[in-house]
Amino acid sequence: MSITVAVSDLPKHIEYFTQNGGSAILLGANEEMQARVWVCDPFVDDGRVIVAHVGASQRRLIARNPVATLVYPAIEPHGWTFIIDGHAMLHADDPETVVITPSGGMLHRPAAHANGPEWEGV
Repeated sequence: MSITVAVSDLPKHIEYFTQNGGSAILLGANEEMQARVWVCDPFVDDGRVIVAHVGASQRRLIARNPVATLVYPAIEPHGWTFIIDGHAMLHADDPETVVITPSGGMLHRPAAHANGPEWEGV
């Protein structure tokens, strides 16, 4: 079961997950199309998602393939996973920072978890 999240609503969802102890996983793919993950604590600035202190190997992957996905795993049993898709690039003034321009987001959980918790504003 999925709920589309408008790009304009991404900041409040990021804030919700962050304030409740969630960290995100930045996903990229290497040359063999294997998923590469990096745990991070993104924040929103002027509609863009900012990820600071990104490791060198993840930055190399982003430089080669700017398609990026951020995933906030569910922070409670049978809760929602928050997924953000977008285009990533290295920050012009800080090469250890990645800037993601989101193209969309969604909350997702298996239909079998529909008995899970809800929160205000979904």
